[in-house]
Amino acid sequence: MIEPAMTNADYHAHPALSASGLKELQKSPAHYRAACMIAREETPAMRLGTAVHCAVLEPERFVAEYVGVNLDLRTKGGKAMRDEMLAAGQTVLTPDDYTTVMQMRDAVLAHPTAGALFRDGRSEVSVFATLDDVPCKCRPDWLRDDGLIVDLKTAISAHPRDFGRTVANFGYHLQQYHYLRVCLAAGIAVTRFLFVAVEKLPPFGVSVHLLD
Repeated sequence: MIEPAMTNADYHAHPALSASGLKELQKSPAHYRAACMIAREETPAMRLGTAVHCAVLEPERFVAEYVGVNLDLRTKGGKAMRDEMLAAGQTVLTPDDYTTVMQMRDAVLAHPTAGALFRDGRSEVSVFATLDDVPCKCRPDWLRDDGLIVDLKTAISAHPRDFGRTVANFGYHLQQYHYLRVCLAAGIAVTRFLFVAVEKLPPFGVSVHLLD
């Protein structure tokens, strides 16, 4: 089953098994249970990564939902402005973080290989299928019509040697396998999975990776 219009919040609330759930299950069933029961608090790094994803994959939504502004939260005026923006569904970034997101986006889109990968296809499609009698789900960052899944990752280093360690440390290979299996079981003719890595600091290096 494919749900192209499902929101990110609704996707994460769905109880089907995800790649991140599998990573917790690798530790133990207790870790998986705890991860399901405890809401994960968003860190500044996670917020920046989400913003970069939105800027690259959903530019119109980024313009509508993200603002870069300095708010003095020690004052009533600053708190009131923040609350007003949050009530309007906006995400507040500092001007420096907003600029960083724009520079990372521009680096990805200007890269001759990565930029071309994101020109055709659709973003954030929720996919559901049953594997070995277990309801599973995945949400590819970018699904191309030619069968490529493209996943955007922010990284300290986009160098192939360093990103290889990142793949192992964060279980990206498990994510790739899970996404390919779920999509194929849902009837999507996927062929390959590519990672696009973009660095979080200048010069915002970009690289494209195909796992062996």
